[in-house]
Amino acid sequence: MSIEVVKEGNLLRVVQSSEPIPEGEHLFLFTAGEIQQAAARLAWSRLPGESRDDLLHQAQSCSYQEWMEDSSWDEAISREDPANWLAMEDFKA
Repeated sequence: MSIEVVKEGNLLRVVQSSEPIPEGEHLFLFTAGEIQQAAARLAWSRLPGESRDDLLHQAQSCSYQEWMEDSSWDEAISREDPANWLAMEDFKA
């Protein structure tokens, strides 16, 4: 059922209704934002637990990357001579 209402002072006046509203019926009205949040929670709850964990991990990873790229960090610059670096064969097992 869809209902269009207009606020007039402390009252809501029904402008249009797709169906007749039964006498004494309690109706709950939600804003568009509340409906979107409820739909998002429903979609999230329908995901398998493993998928939710993966999505959370990805979100945390993005947040971590943004945090690490924050301009408030001091830049660390290494100016070592490449001759002092270890050769890759030093790391082979």
